[in-house]
Amino acid sequence: MSFNAEALLRRYFASVKARDIDTLMQLYAPQGRLLLGSGQQIVGREALRGFFEKLFAHSPPSPVPVRIVGDGLSWVAQLEIALHSGATQR
Repeated sequence: MSFNAEALLRRYFASVKARDIDTLMQLYAPQGRLLLGSGQQIVGREALRGFFEKLFAHSPPSPVPVRIVGDGLSWVAQLEIALHSGATQR
C-alpha cells in the first residue's frame, strides 16, 4: 500500500471544514505540529485540540489547499482562506 499525501491533506481540510476535531486529531502524530503563517508553532495533540477548538468557536473555517509540496517526510500546503470581508488571503 502506498502513501498518498494529497489524499491525506484533502481529508485534513475536509475535517477542518466540517469542524470534526476528533478526526482531525487522528491525523496528527502525538507530537505533531502546526506551523502558522506568523511563525508560531502549535505542538502536540492537546495543544492542537485547544487551538482548533478556539479557532472553530471564533471563525468559520474555510481553508482551501492551493499548493501541496512534499519530500516524502514533510509536507506543506499553501492555503487560501476566505475572510469575513469577502476577500481571500493566502
